[in-house]
Amino acid sequence: YRYYSIEQFALLTLIRYLKLSHISVKEIKKIVNQVTPENYVNFLKKQRTQLKEELDNLEFIMDKFSMRINEIEEAMKMEQLPIISVKELPDRKILYYQDNITSRISLEKAIRGFEKKLGYAIDKVGLTMSYDDLVNENYDVNNGIFIKCDDKNNNKNLIKVLEAGTYVCINYRASHSDLPVYYKMIMDYIKENNYIPLKKDSIRRTIIDSSIDSNII
Repeated sequence: YRYYSIEQFALLTLIRYLKLSHISVKEIKKIVNQVTPENYVNFLKKQRTQLKEELDNLEFIMDKFSMRINEIEEAMKMEQLPIISVKELPDRKILYYQDNITSRISLEKAIRGFEKKLGYAIDKVGLTMSYDDLVNENYDVNNGIFIKCDDKNNNKNLIKVLEAGTYVCINYRASHSDLPVYYKMIMDYIKENNYIPLKKDSIRRTIIDSSIDSNII
């Protein structure tokens, strides 16, 4: 048998509580040796701040997962491709990184630079193409990359708005080498329906790539 005093029970309760809070043994020893009401309150405030940061980070990751789930599920419903559609879209906030992208290597370099600015890793990026490159059929030249922006993001210097308006959209399943076919298809559609394109960037996003399915969308 081992006997404990009331004071030792109180100390054991404190140690157990600290262990449940995922505090290291070294930190627990430091707290126990210097425990005062003031020190303990300061410690709890510090832990509360750290836990809040962890919760915010987990919520951010959960939101990213939810967006990807929705995108992929919507893409999976598309049976007859390609599909051209005209959509009235609202203002959409994106986080944008401007760079000259002409190859897979330059795209990877841009993504690394973007991640450095953001402060976290990213999964999928969209690409923007200037109006001049679009009409001149320079389909391998992009002028920037972007990701969707949520209300929690505080990278204000990277925020850009895709303006509300009428968008001609195409969903297709193909490899990168087939891009000219689908750009021509959408440009022909615009001409046939007497639309007048604004001199703005076009945008392109890969929803399902070869890491998930060989049938890229």
